[in-house]
Amino acid sequence: MALSNYQPQTAADFSKWYQRDPADATFSNVNDPAKQAYDEAVRQFTTHSGLADGKILLLQSHNTLSDVINTVESLRTTYETKSPKSDKGVINHEELVVQFAKGISKIADALPHTELRSILYPTKHMQQSIQVLYAHIISFLTRAMKWYQQPSWKRAVSSITEPYALRFKDILEDIAEQSRRIDQLALAASQAELRDMHRIIASMNNILVEEISPGIKDIQLSIALDFVNKTRFIEPEASLRYCRFLSNRRSEPKRYIVDAQLLSTLQKWVAIDYSSTIVIKGSSLRVPAQCRDFGADLIYCAKDSTVPLIWALEAASGNDREQISSATDILKYLVFQVLRLNSNTLPRGLNATMFRTAGTEAEWFELLTAILSTVPRLMIVVDAGLIGERLSDDISWIEAFSRVFDELRLRNIRTIVKVVLLNFDISVACPTQFTTLNLRAARGKGRVGSGVGRGATAANKRKAQRNLRTTLRTVA
Repeated sequence: MALSNYQPQTAADFSKWYQRDPADATFSNVNDPAKQAYDEAVRQFTTHSGLADGKILLLQSHNTLSDVINTVESLRTTYETKSPKSDKGVINHEELVVQFAKGISKIADALPHTELRSILYPTKHMQQSIQVLYAHIISFLTRAMKWYQQPSWKRAVSSITEPYALRFKDILEDIAEQSRRIDQLALAASQAELRDMHRIIASMNNILVEEISPGIKDIQLSIALDFVNKTRFIEPEASLRYCRFLSNRRSEPKRYIVDAQLLSTLQKWVAIDYSSTIVIKGSSLRVPAQCRDFGADLIYCAKDSTVPLIWALEAASGNDREQISSATDILKYLVFQVLRLNSNTLPRGLNATMFRTAGTEAEWFELLTAILSTVPRLMIVVDAGLIGERLSDDISWIEAFSRVFDELRLRNIRTIVKVVLLNFDISVACPTQFTTLNLRAARGKGRVGSGVGRGATAANKRKAQRNLRTTLRTVA
C-alpha cells in the first residue's frame, strides 16, 4: 500500500506506522526482517523475470543482498584483472563500467540503512516497500552479473548496441525512487512514534498528578500545618469564649448599642458582592472593650451563616498573650486557620519551605493571598488590641488587605473576603479602601432603679444579637 493511502484516523492507529502487527501472519521471520524481505524479493523477481535456472539457484543460494553484491564485486574484479586493454577503448564500454561501479557502490552503502529501517519499523508496509527495493536491486545486479559473465567481444558489442542509458539507467532510477519512498515511510514512522511517546508521557504525567501529587501535597500541607501550629497559639474558639465571657459581664452602660444606623452600615457592607474591609471604631470611652465586644458578638452571630470565619481576638492568660509577639504572628495565626479550614488543599506553587522561610508581614500576606484561593468566601476578624503597639509601622493592614483583594482579581480568583478590623488606625489609609463603622455607647448608669437592670441588659443584648444575626445572613 502506498504511503499516501495509509492514513490512521485515531491515536490508537499510530502504532501501525512503526510497530509490527502481532496478528500479521506475513512475518515468518521476525528476528531477521531483512532476510525475509530478501527471500520474498527473490521469489517475486524469479517468478516474473524469466531467469535461467542457474541464475535462480545462484540467487536462492545467497542469504542477503550483501552476498549478491559480493558475488557481483568478485565478477567485476575478475573482469578488470583479465579484461584486455583494448576493451577500454570504447567510450560507451568505459561509461558502462564506471556506472556499474558507481551503482554497486551506492547500493552497498544504502543497504545498512535499509536493513536498519526494517528492524526499527517492522511494519507490513515497510516490509513490502523494502521487498520492492530489493527486487529492483536484484534486477540491477543480475543484469550486471550477466554482463560481466559475457565474452569480451559480446560485452564490447552490447556496450554499443545497449548503452548504459538504455539498459541500466531506468532500473537505477527505480532504485533511487523506491529508496526515497522508504525514507519518507521511515520519517512518518518516527513522527508517529514520537507522537505516541508524547501521548504516553502525558498519560504518565496525568498519573503522577492524579496519584502521586496528592500524596506530595498532603505531605507539604502536613509540614506547613505543623510549622505554623508550632507557635502554639490559643485555640480560636477558646479566645472567642473568653471575649464573650468578658462581654457578658459588662453592664449595659459600658456596652455598645445596636441601632438602625449601625445595622444599616453593616448591611450595606456585607451586601457588597466583592472583597472589602470594614474598620470598627469605638466611642471615646472604653474603646478597646467596645470593639472587642462587637467583634465577639459579630463572630458569634456570623457563625450561623454558611460563610466560614477565622479570627484573632484577645486571649485569656498572660502566656497566651505572649505567644503573639508581632504582627507576623497574627498573620501566621490566620494562615493556620485557613489551612486547617480547608485541610485537603494546598494551592499549586506553595510548599512547606515557603512557610518556613517567610519572615515579614509582606511575605505572610503573600502566603495568605495564595491560600485564600482555596475557599469561595471567608470572613476575617482581627483585633488590633491583641498586640497593641507591637503592630508594625512599616505596613498598613488596610492597604495590605486591599492589595490582597487586587491580587485575587488579577489571578481571576473569585474568592470573596470580608475583613473586619477592630480599632485599627485609619489615619494613613485611603478612605476608598475601607468602610468605617462607629460604635456608640449605651446611656444610663445601669442601676436597677433606673430601669436598666440585669434582666433588661440581657434582653437588650439578645435583641441586638438577633439583629446582627439577621443582618449578617445577607453575607451567605
